[in-house]
Amino acid sequence: MSASKQSQNETGAQLQKRLRQLAEEVVRPSFRWCCDDGDDFFDDFYATLSERAPGIGAMFAHVDMQEQNRLIRRGVEHLIDFAQGSAESAGELRRIARTHGRQGLNIAPELYSLWIDTLMETVRAHDPEADDNAEAAWRVVLRGGIDLIISLY
Repeated sequence: MSASKQSQNETGAQLQKRLRQLAEEVVRPSFRWCCDDGDDFFDDFYATLSERAPGIGAMFAHVDMQEQNRLIRRGVEHLIDFAQGSAESAGELRRIARTHGRQGLNIAPELYSLWIDTLMETVRAHDPEADDNAEAAWRVVLRGGIDLIISLY
């Protein structure tokens, strides 16, 4: 293996280690804190998302929101687990990509940035320790899984 290739592999391994660390030390505890509010966190998230994206509210008009809150909680957990290298979560994100893709709910790829921004706003409202550094950690941790979902659109 060339020195350049070895250096890239070491850098990749260091980045993966840092990603796992951010997920475990920053994002997961923050998400637990947010979930301690029960459905309030998710209700606030969907209310804000509906305000920002015309038509989103209509998608949930006849949905059992308690079940939807359970699903999004599990989805965010899969995004965090995926950042930590979980193969099971990678499979679940692929399934989510199918249900949310062209042949399913047809969630346009550009809506995922809005989704992340809204989630970050809601995290800041529910986690008293969320600051710019925590938000940056959240965004780095979520990005890989969101990119996977978008790539399968």
